[in-house]
Amino acid sequence: MSSKFKPLRGFIIKTVSILLNRFQIKFMNDDSIENKTMEQKSSKSSRIIRIICWIIGFMVAFAIAKYLVYGVFSAINHNTQNSTNSISELVKEIKTKITLPSQIDGATTLVDITAEPNAIRYHYILSGVDLSNFTNDYLKNYLISGICQNKDTKNLLNQRLNMEYSYIVKDKTQTFFVSFTKEDCSDY
Repeated sequence: MSSKFKPLRGFIIKTVSILLNRFQIKFMNDDSIENKTMEQKSSKSSRIIRIICWIIGFMVAFAIAKYLVYGVFSAINHNTQNSTNSISELVKEIKTKITLPSQIDGATTLVDITAEPNAIRYHYILSGVDLSNFTNDYLKNYLISGICQNKDTKNLLNQRLNMEYSYIVKDKTQTFFVSFTKEDCSDY
């Protein structure tokens, strides 16, 4: 296991251990446990197991996301030239680390990442979203703090590599596009 993940591994083991200990203590302190049927015990056990699995899944997803962001964006530090070739190389590396399409959340799917002149463009499909108040300005305001507060993304922006986000609304002709530059993050 990589040394990057040793602290995360320890955290996961500690979290699971705490949950298991709490689970056992609750059973030991409950005098009425003997009156419960095996079915009730099994139901409670299965609920605890689901909670533990959810926590472990979340931690693994977090570790993978951190690895991808750190590994992919640190590669650009070796080459500060934002030529089309270096951007293409970076995009190729990003694509080797993720599977496309990738479901981001219930409404957003990342379908492609492309190299553009002085930019990396992320292509998304939106589905099942209320678009009544949705505009490019709304989208930019919604994304800006996450983009500008991420140190790896901000590092790329500081090297004059822009970040672009293109959204197509599934089953509609509506599209949205926002771009972030170094100047957009000057207040962060």
